[in-house]
Amino acid sequence: MNYEMTVLAAIIQTEKPTTKIVSELTGISIRKVQTVLLELPTTFGIELSRDKEGNKEVLCIVKWGVFESGNHLKTLVQPMDLQQIKSSRVKKSEKADALTFDDKFMRYEHSKLKNYRASLGLEGIEASSRQIPTDKSERQNLRQALLKKHSQSNSKAAKHG
Repeated sequence: MNYEMTVLAAIIQTEKPTTKIVSELTGISIRKVQTVLLELPTTFGIELSRDKEGNKEVLCIVKWGVFESGNHLKTLVQPMDLQQIKSSRVKKSEKADALTFDDKFMRYEHSKLKNYRASLGLEGIEASSRQIPTDKSERQNLRQALLKKHSQSNSKAAKHG
C-alpha cells in the first residue's frame, strides 16, 4: 500500500509523469514502479493511459476507480513530500551497503554457528552456548586440543576396529 500511494502521489504531483520520473522522484526502482502501475487497476480500480509525447510515454489517470472523482485522493497525496520519502529509502539502502567485509563475515559466522547449534538440538545433542574466543591464541589452543582429542579417538578406533 505504501508503494501505491507514493507512486500515485508522484503521478499527481508531476505535470508529465513517466515511469522514469516517478522512479527518480520516489526512490523506488523502475521495475517496482512498473509493477505498481500494473496493479493499480486491480487494487484500486484506477485506470491509467500512456500517451505518447515524442519518445516518452506520459502517464495519465483516466478513471479514479474507488476514489470516484479523485478529489479526496488528491488532497491526501498532494502534501506528501517525495524528497523525504526518497531520502528515507536511500538511507535504508545505504545502511545495507555500509557493512564492511568484517561485519558481513562476523554475521555469516554467527549465523552459521546458530544454525549448527539448532541442528544439534534437533538431533538431541546439547550444544554449549560458549562464545568463540576472540583472541587468536586462545582459538589456536582450542583448535589444537580438539585435534588432539580427535586424533586420540581415531587411534583408539583403529586399534579396536
